[in-house]
Amino acid sequence: MSIPHPQALALILIHATLTGCQIIPQRPAASPETQTTADNAPATQANVGMVTRQQAANPSPATPPTTPPTIAHADADTIWPRIRAGMRLTQPTHPPGKRRVAQAQQRYLKNVTYLNRIFERAEPFLHLIVQRLEAHDMPTELALLPVVESGFHTTAYSRDHASGLWQFIPATGDHYGLRRNWWYDGRRDVSAATDAAIQYLNRLHRLFDGDWLHALAAYNAGESTVRRAIKRNRRSARPTDFWHLDLPRETRNYIPRLLAISAIVRDPGHYGATLRPISRQPRLTTVDAVEQIDLRIAARMAGIDATQLQALNPGFKRWSTPPTGPHTLLIPIEQAQPFKRQLAALPPQARLRFARHQVKRGDVLGKLARRYDTTVNAIQRSNQLRSTIIRIGQNLLIPTPHTATSIASLTAKRPANDTVATNHEAQPPQTHTIVRGDTLWDIARQHKLRLDDLIAWNQLDPAQPLRIGNTLRLSHAPTTPDHAAT
Repeated sequence: MSIPHPQALALILIHATLTGCQIIPQRPAASPETQTTADNAPATQANVGMVTRQQAANPSPATPPTTPPTIAHADADTIWPRIRAGMRLTQPTHPPGKRRVAQAQQRYLKNVTYLNRIFERAEPFLHLIVQRLEAHDMPTELALLPVVESGFHTTAYSRDHASGLWQFIPATGDHYGLRRNWWYDGRRDVSAATDAAIQYLNRLHRLFDGDWLHALAAYNAGESTVRRAIKRNRRSARPTDFWHLDLPRETRNYIPRLLAISAIVRDPGHYGATLRPISRQPRLTTVDAVEQIDLRIAARMAGIDATQLQALNPGFKRWSTPPTGPHTLLIPIEQAQPFKRQLAALPPQARLRFARHQVKRGDVLGKLARRYDTTVNAIQRSNQLRSTIIRIGQNLLIPTPHTATSIASLTAKRPANDTVATNHEAQPPQTHTIVRGDTLWDIARQHKLRLDDLIAWNQLDPAQPLRIGNTLRLSHAPTTPDHAAT
């Protein structure tokens, strides 16, 4: 067994305590296998926080300082002052609550790499989220909720089947209009899921008589759980504020984590922290492509790489937008007008690539759909078929991706900064068989992978020991669709 570097121990603690839901890329951990300090990438740009040993041993009070925030001059051109201006959540005054928030603050501040990576992932989307919260007159601290929920992983997936930045479970996603099918998962669509989260949080805020902490607790644990806890306290004549409720352990830690990161953002100088600079200018805008379009064609017209377009639009699970929509894309704001001009000039038949297929004996639409990586419904729409009956000798136009390899590159659920191997003559191994002495950290380093990807691809619990002889996947495997295409 490898001996962990001291920095690894700090990261074990952060992974064990900072995740709101049990997200696979951010699983809790308690063993050396969860070491992610290097994460196969150098720390990016600014240090996000430093504390002395004395501060770590004696956490400072959770209540923000009464003196004006210590804001560096360079901060004025970032989004952080805008977020601070709309903050409304109150820090706890009751000692146990203050202690829990202070402990969460120290855990965030102790690890520079962890916060840097979160804010790096947040950067493309944070302005969009803040803008929509402001439009609904909501506390801007809520823009930091995905830090707790998903670590701003757009494709985070929990063992409770919650998905996306805002961690919607299937039933709640369905209730708030987040469609799921073979082509698309709205829970991973940053724009659609943000709108759904705002709608849901506003509903909970009204339901709990304007108490944001109750609303946030219900977002995490469910409204019935919080209602029962409030009723129990009323029956026993106990206070009913969040800090006195008997709630699940995850929920009791959930609110302190949000308040902790909010306090750090409110006054980073007070905590000896320097936040990663994120421009106050919006990065992305939405463009409605109106009809189904191949994502590679859309990326070319937007002047960006197809993998970048997919990273900005992780709700699309396949190589194109769904036949029946949605067709709305997030693209870099400076590319919006050129994209719209080219889209308007694009002939309908050039939006997709079609394979010509002459029907042979034994062909059925389901078999052809699997062969060409599409759906029966898409073939029917492209050929104006009213039923699934096809005739031998009939010619069909089948919408299909550019190449077989492009399917994998566009549907693999990975963070935006991951790369796709292009050297097909020297592909890396696809599996690793565990031998004595292996750790997840060593395996990730050996194969030049991100540790959180290795955990996610294999649905591992890092706190559990590895079993000798078991096989790990070293790349993403396609997942079974939630629903059949319709």
